Amino acid sequence: MGPEHDNPTPDPAVPLGGGSVAPSPSTWALPEQPAAPSAADRAVTSAATAGALGTLEPGPGANGQGTDAAAGPAGAWREPPAPTGPPQLPVPLKPMTISDILDGAWAIIKSRPKTVLALTAVIILPVQLLAAYLQRDVPSTVDVLNAFNSSAGSFSSSGAANPRTSTLLASYAAQGLVALSYYFLGFALARLVSAWYAGGDLTLRQVLVATGRKAHFIVATFLLLLIPTVASVAMCYVGAFFVIPLLLLTMPVMAIEGANPWSAAVRSCKLVARRLWWVMLFWFASFLLEALVNYSIQAAPEILAIFSPDLAKFFVPIGSAAARFTTAPFVVGVPVLIYLDLRVRTEGLDLELEVGDAFAGAA
Repeated sequence: MGPEHDNPTPDPAVPLGGGSVAPSPSTWALPEQPAAPSAADRAVTSAATAGALGTLEPGPGANGQGTDAAAGPAGAWREPPAPTGPPQLPVPLKPMTISDILDGAWAIIKSRPKTVLALTAVIILPVQLLAAYLQRDVPSTVDVLNAFNSSAGSFSSSGAANPRTSTLLASYAAQGLVALSYYFLGFALARLVSAWYAGGDLTLRQVLVATGRKAHFIVATFLLLLIPTVASVAMCYVGAFFVIPLLLLTMPVMAIEGANPWSAAVRSCKLVARRLWWVMLFWFASFLLEALVNYSIQAAPEILAIFSPDLAKFFVPIGSAAARFTTAPFVVGVPVLIYLDLRVRTEGLDLELEVGDAFAGAA
């Protein structure tokens, strides 16, 4: 439908999280897109729907023994099962404004709060605990980002390392693990949200299994993007305003289109380059909002740490973990919605889905 498609469309019949990919230009590239039902399936579904709506009269069943498919023994009415399907979409599939994306990223949590928060807890919280342990000897006044830019905060006036080099290395390792956990959560949330827009849903176990099967790709992507990201940060953050937005959609592309790390990064750059300035604005606005929420949550534990220095090692990690647990789904949800927005604007994704639904209903 759009000007180009850099990746083939996964076969809807491929099992979640793996399998071969067969090109099919007439369908969307979501791995969870359901196949069009046959005429017989639609007839069965219509009958089941009629029963769920209460149009079936309770009474003797087909066997004449006082039972019915929609009734219990002796015609007693049985409550039909709750309908299954996708939750309310965070934002309609259409060209999105900045408020649509920011509000929609928070709405992802509200769409399936148990699944999204459980994913965040499973992926983010253990890494936060490990990071807090690795940074246990780092003074609260030492900022890892400052250590990237200057050694003034790492050495005392006598020339002795303060804190020790090993402590700083442990702090860097902790920050790297935290960043890697966001890559895993970004992949998992992209799979979950893509299932909603494809007309389905996934359980927590399905998302974790799909993410685990691609763990090697996720780690490879993290290492691949680490070099340009660190280089851009080292250039006084000037390059980061261009490099980070260009690579922002790498995880959604990998999760939804099944691309490898290099192809996903290239695809992300191609999609973002068409609307680079707008994506930069979206990314920067989400960065500011995340920082505001993080500081608001961390304020109370840090104030307690000031009055109780001996307990600072407990208060500060708890505040940091609580802040990241709250904002992590928002942070990784923004790229997913930007990906959908760019697919709609440049490739007519919404029209492809509407046409696919129309032809499926006429089959």
